[in-house]
Amino acid sequence: MTRRVVGALLLMLCTVGGVAVAHELAEPSITLSLREGGFVGVRVQVPWSAVLRRRLFPTMSVVQALGTLASLPPAGFATKLQDAQRDIEHTLLVRADGAPPRVLARYVWPSAGEVQQALRMEMMERMATPDGIGHAVRFPVSAELQLSSPVRTVQVQPPAVFGATMVTLQRPVERMVRGGAMSSPIPMPMP
Repeated sequence: MTRRVVGALLLMLCTVGGVAVAHELAEPSITLSLREGGFVGVRVQVPWSAVLRRRLFPTMSVVQALGTLASLPPAGFATKLQDAQRDIEHTLLVRADGAPPRVLARYVWPSAGEVQQALRMEMMERMATPDGIGHAVRFPVSAELQLSSPVRTVQVQPPAVFGATMVTLQRPVERMVRGGAMSSPIPMPMP
């Protein structure tokens, strides 16, 4: 098999199981979905290879860090990942209307096995390409927060280990619609 074929196969494998493979955006991203009553749903896309490298091996090359992480025993990797997750839980902060910053609640994380497998795939892809460039595998993480209502402004503080982070705020229009029936017209929110 040629290096390109191996790389293509690895890329296809990286898209299985809810994992997002981002070619254009490799950085972390945070999407806040602000609903009526001050409820905030948060979706974070975490590129674990970059986050764990910054946290654990900042002086190593990407491939060296990936190799080290990929070769850890599963229990050792799970411990390092859980430490990183707890740090994110304490340092990802949201502030509404100038109130004191708050941490998010009810995080849902990917399993350590899924993350370690994705890191192995990314390492193999980087090794299979002539330029050593691989695709960042980003895992979705969800959390939530209840703020006071109404919320006029929101501020987000990503964890330092994230580096540059794309932040998006959404205010969805929500309606209950009976199954099997067409909804009434839903107006599009104006920017």
